[in-house]
Amino acid sequence: MLLKVVNNTKFWLLLVSILYSGGLFAQVDSVKYNSVADFLRKGTVGGSSRAYFMFTDNQAGLSDYNGLGIGAGISYRTPKFKGFSAGMSGYFISNVLSSDFTQVDEVTQNPNRYELGLFDVTNPSNKYELTRLEELWLRFDAKKTSVRIGKYVPQNLFINGQDGRMRPTMVQGLQVKTTFGKNEVELQLINKVSPRSTVKWYSVAESFGIYPEGRNPDGTPSAYFQQTKTPGIAIAEVTNKSIKNTSVLAGSITVPNVFQTYYFNPEFSNKKLFAGIMIVGQHPLGNGGNDLAANKYANTADKSLIVSGQIGKKIQKYSIDFNFTTIRSAGRFLMPREWGREPFYTFMPRERNEGAGNVNAISVNGKVSVSPQFKILTAYGKFYLPDAANAAQNKYALPSYNQFNMMLNYSFKNNLNGLIIRGLYVRKDLMDKNIENPKFIFNKTNLSLYNLILDFSF
Repeated sequence: MLLKVVNNTKFWLLLVSILYSGGLFAQVDSVKYNSVADFLRKGTVGGSSRAYFMFTDNQAGLSDYNGLGIGAGISYRTPKFKGFSAGMSGYFISNVLSSDFTQVDEVTQNPNRYELGLFDVTNPSNKYELTRLEELWLRFDAKKTSVRIGKYVPQNLFINGQDGRMRPTMVQGLQVKTTFGKNEVELQLINKVSPRSTVKWYSVAESFGIYPEGRNPDGTPSAYFQQTKTPGIAIAEVTNKSIKNTSVLAGSITVPNVFQTYYFNPEFSNKKLFAGIMIVGQHPLGNGGNDLAANKYANTADKSLIVSGQIGKKIQKYSIDFNFTTIRSAGRFLMPREWGREPFYTFMPRERNEGAGNVNAISVNGKVSVSPQFKILTAYGKFYLPDAANAAQNKYALPSYNQFNMMLNYSFKNNLNGLIIRGLYVRKDLMDKNIENPKFIFNKTNLSLYNLILDFSF
């Protein structure tokens, strides 16, 4: 019922209402605001721009791609009045000097995977009509409680902005946060999603399958795009901080008629050490999204249990951490890639283990702060997956692989304050050198990825 209420909300009416109420309170609170115009002038205007160059160097004989995206956006936040405030933002992107993403690789007949994500994955030929209304919300803040309704960037473990391209994933819904004692509670009802690498807003049901769908457990192509039936997403979380230097998160994500996910995540951190453990359980709900087996998102066998852990140490300007993740063989871990990146400690940008079961992964991360402005991050991981031909436990036919990442991050100051330049290099290689099927290699392994990002914000 609550999801239906959120789904039927005409948000622009709420925004008009707050502006109208501004006219009313401007007459009452004449000392602070002389008029609605005066009230709006005291708001905050912000802006951001990004230039992103990406290049994929695939194994010899397979296609290489490059992409260059340039974009900019602006945002506005009203002041608060009696706890109420509103915000909005928009962004545009232009495709500049990129490869032709309508052309598939001649050997595998597979499309581009990485660079197209800078733009619109639903329309590879779209170069210029890349604009999106992003934030548009109304919020009420009381002493210990805040309520927000509208469009915003999600920050859940699994449903998040995944800001690794030009723009993040956005959601529309109702968000409530409150505290009592040393407990923080958050509830969300989400009815629409605008995934990263798209420019439109979709109902939650429509968002399934915008990205590649992979395979059903029997090996046939998945066909749940525009076939999944659900009213939305319900999230409930409690974070307890009663133990010094420790945060304990417990939560659940319910997607009616599709699946249920539970998670438990205690973390510890002080000046020298940090550690965490994450336990995730998942099972289907209803008919898994559709009565027909070929159109289901979640099948009866897709019951997964994941355990991920981390332990690390800080030494002055250095830090190092060791991580592991295991996904049990009872079923594939499923979470729509359109909604966010996975939160496991072994996660490394440019690859995921979602869609697989019977996975074991280990990684080590290192970070050095050369100066307050310059940071270097490195990571190396080994990811053991089921045979790529095993569709029942490997939805996206990804073979076991090694991965190395290095990121350089420099933040300017003084006259260039707000400008950040990042460089990311990724190398992925097959563990099994005997694999020769190009469909298990193209855009998956035996490749190098080069990323250069310039961000400016004010």
